[in-house]
Amino acid sequence: LIMAEANKTKLKKNHKIILHNHKDDIAIDVDLLKKYSNKIKQLDLENKVPKTLDLSDYDVTAVATLINYIATDGHNKARITNSILGDMIEIASALEMESLLKKIEEFILTSITQSEHFLVHMLTMISMQMLTDTTLGKKVTDIAVAKFLTIMKISTFNEIPLDIILRILDRCDLNINNEYNVVEAAISWLAAKPERIYSSYLVLRCIRIVNLTPKQRLDLFDLIDTVPHYSQIMSAFAHYTFNNTNAHRICVLGEHNSYKRCGNKTGQTEFVIDVPSRKIVYRRKSPVKASYVTAKPKSAVSQTTSEKKGDQFGDGKDIKRSVFTISHERRTTRAERMARYADEYKREQKQNTTSKLSKLTKEKESTESKKEIGETKTSKDGNKKTTKSNTSKQSKKQHKTTGSSSGDSSTYFESSDNRIISTSDKSSSENDSSNETYQSTPSASISTDESRESKKK
Repeated sequence: LIMAEANKTKLKKNHKIILHNHKDDIAIDVDLLKKYSNKIKQLDLENKVPKTLDLSDYDVTAVATLINYIATDGHNKARITNSILGDMIEIASALEMESLLKKIEEFILTSITQSEHFLVHMLTMISMQMLTDTTLGKKVTDIAVAKFLTIMKISTFNEIPLDIILRILDRCDLNINNEYNVVEAAISWLAAKPERIYSSYLVLRCIRIVNLTPKQRLDLFDLIDTVPHYSQIMSAFAHYTFNNTNAHRICVLGEHNSYKRCGNKTGQTEFVIDVPSRKIVYRRKSPVKASYVTAKPKSAVSQTTSEKKGDQFGDGKDIKRSVFTISHERRTTRAERMARYADEYKREQKQNTTSKLSKLTKEKESTESKKEIGETKTSKDGNKKTTKSNTSKQSKKQHKTTGSSSGDSSTYFESSDNRIISTSDKSSSENDSSNETYQSTPSASISTDESRESKKK
């Protein structure tokens, strides 16, 4: 037993791992490597440490720098250069060497703050996984966003990968003078390689068209026409992108007041929504639906008493008020403006037609009223003429019946019903026929006494 334990301790002391590259093999003690690599430490606990690590795909100087850093117990500073930086990051992240990654991060952050060319070089090296999973990628992109106006003029800017360029161009805090800087950067990046035409929609949708003036929008399409490859296809993508409602989105976050790309400008109004204190009530048996149930639903007729007991309602929670800020006027899309113009045109046509119809009806009514007035006048004149003719005829008949032949004298006759009839000569009867009406019942102003006196005379 003592000999077996001694052999195990000798094996542990002599247990080494070989780092293989395409030039030579280097043996390192596993216990020494465990101090810096969490991955090797975990494999050693599981007795799964491999005999060799194949590092032939990486640069020789990168592997030598890694071995030198481990052999000197971290006292020797790792000499990191641009050529081996990417390989060093991949090896250190694969072996989970936290101390080495911290030193690499310090080197990168100090270098990108001093040199914009090194910043662009770092952006070309960052992968999607590194960008999302590590703090280093986020810090690099933050510095790139702050120095966007300088790095966009560097020739190697067009070598940045698609996932990085999308994250930079879509940032609200992008340091720009105006939105046209984003237009120039996006189109120059797309024009650098012909195969990037497939990414036109993804890149162009990062442009916030609402922040461009009408002249800048025209200049955008003129700039697309100068693209050497697939300019017509890119122009079609641009028309499709900017006529879409998503292109007219505006950031309305209250904390983005100071950002040039956001729609939350000065003089913004803060709106408070008071949501009614309505509780969300739901059945415990059935799953919660998206709709809010505010009252207990009526139970079905066929529902048993046991089912009614199971339909208990849980207490909901009061909805809190929410505060948000929006811009005064939302800039409409082209489709919305065209629809609005069409509606306004239809309204104007309806108003014109209604005004014309009202004028025509008024004219018709006026003409009809004039005709009615004329007809009434003519009817009155006709009635007057008929009355005159009737009176003249009656007077003539009376003259014939009386048989009066006297020229100047006028005689009075008393009828059976005490009416007095006056007859005159021809000249007087013709003159008086137009003004007097004969055979009127109360018109006999002469009393019966006066008629008797006239008879006596």
